[in-house]
Amino acid sequence: MGIRYFNIRLNLKKGQLSAYRGLANCHITWIEIQNVFRNFLISNPEEIIFIRVLRADDTFKTKKENILQQIKNCQLAISI
Repeated sequence: MGIRYFNIRLNLKKGQLSAYRGLANCHITWIEIQNVFRNFLISNPEEIIFIRVLRADDTFKTKKENILQQIKNCQLAISI
C-alpha cells in the first residue's frame, strides 16, 4: 500500500483546463490527468492518491467560477 501526493496547478485558456508550471503550459489537460490517475488506481488498487489543485497564476482568480465549474464537470469519480 502506498500514498501518492500531487500538486497540480491549472489554468483555463481558450475554454480548456490544463496543467501549468508557472507560465509554462505542460500540455496536459485536466481530463487527461484524471485518466492517468484513474488508470493508475485501477492497476494499483492498494494505492491512495491525494491531489492538491491550485491556480497556475494570478489571472486564474478572475476565472475562478469557470474553473470551478470545469473541475465539477470533470469530477474524479472512480468506479473500480
